[in-house]
Amino acid sequence: MHELRTQLEDLQTQIHKALKALDLEEKRHKVVQLDLVMQEPDFWDDQKHDQQISSEASHTRTFVAAWEKLQKDLQELLDLEPSVHSEEDPETAEEFSEMVATLQRDWRVLEIRTFLNGKYDDHSAILSIHAGTGGKDAQDFAEILMRMYLRWAEKHNFKVAILDQSSGEEVGLKSATISIEGEFVYGYL
Repeated sequence: MHELRTQLEDLQTQIHKALKALDLEEKRHKVVQLDLVMQEPDFWDDQKHDQQISSEASHTRTFVAAWEKLQKDLQELLDLEPSVHSEEDPETAEEFSEMVATLQRDWRVLEIRTFLNGKYDDHSAILSIHAGTGGKDAQDFAEILMRMYLRWAEKHNFKVAILDQSSGEEVGLKSATISIEGEFVYGYL
């Protein structure tokens, strides 16, 4: 149980450092400001601009909610930890251990998303694969790459569309263009 307490304390330290760097209060304020802009009567006159603002508000709201949930879950586990004793109730101790592992996974996801703060990291992506002049081997490898990216996108529940595909003469493919849509696709790729 001491090991789990140490893990929770380490997580608490890491999360507090990240929250200082993120300035979550500023992000909350940004959501309020964007909501005010969206409530203006002429907001939907420029649909492209309005979709961009609406999308930004949605992403920021989701971001803030995820961090708030992480903080809440961490505090609940810290409060619950003193009452969990592995000797007295091994089933509860196992459940608590699973909850700590889940919190650690959630932290890793948020940590990675926090680092993905480049200009296009939160966008979808169009991926092009070209075999080049390597012959059959290069065409075969290009097809393997395409399958790899398609499986990766499926695993992460991203929307995939093959926009263009040119098969090789005997095996593989000469080139392919794939659209992968979802949050942070560009950053993950």
